[in-house]
Amino acid sequence: MKQILALAILLGSLTPFYSCDKGGPGGKASIRVVVRHHEALIPGATVKIGYDQTELPTTFDGSKVADSSAVTEFTNLKKGDYYLFAEGKDTAINETVSGGIPVTIRDKNNMLEITVPVTEGHAHD
Repeated sequence: MKQILALAILLGSLTPFYSCDKGGPGGKASIRVVVRHHEALIPGATVKIGYDQTELPTTFDGSKVADSSAVTEFTNLKKGDYYLFAEGKDTAINETVSGGIPVTIRDKNNMLEITVPVTEGHAHD
């Protein structure tokens, strides 16, 4: 009886590690990112992505540059958590703007469209 109880406790403690979806490459989901400072689009902004992150990470797993419409896309992602961080220049005020946002992909075939809001004075090293 003690062995069955010990096995049940062991399996129960391992379940969270196997039941959670970890964000990262290898899936069919996508995140389409639009970078905005208030209402202004920020073309040419660098957008970084952190896999399996819900807060601003110290290192990122990839980056892309937003096109002339302030849009970029991360594809082939798994369900899970991500953190997006963008930095660019708002030419209307001649200031560097930056900011980030956590994102969760809940469906393996999801196509999310996310606006990353950026502000002045929050540059990431």
